[in-house]
Amino acid sequence: MTEDTLTCDGSDLCNELRGAKNTTFSMTYGGDPPSRIVGSTQNLRLIVDHSPLTLGHLLLLPVEHVVSFGHIIDTLGTEIDDFLKSMHYHYVDTYRPLLRLRAWIVDLDDHDLY
Repeated sequence: MTEDTLTCDGSDLCNELRGAKNTTFSMTYGGDPPSRIVGSTQNLRLIVDHSPLTLGHLLLLPVEHVVSFGHIIDTLGTEIDDFLKSMHYHYVDTYRPLLRLRAWIVDLDDHDLY
């Protein structure tokens, strides 16, 4: 399978990220909260993890399917960086203290994640 052929498999998560209302999350929580999407950009979604490793563990997902998150750094690195910076205050306000807010370990040509 190549990256060009990746598509949503109809999974509950894919449907949820597309805005479907009849997902496991919405049925479990009865619409309160209406979604587990914490924030988004045109190309990214930040969601609450159903099974967090620690308090405040969130998942940063690209809207388009990719083989690896590392494959989008060249094209979305600045958007990712800006988005994480914009979410920093909200994260600290909700979960203090900041445990770690990062999407990957890679050199972003001197772009800081925080």
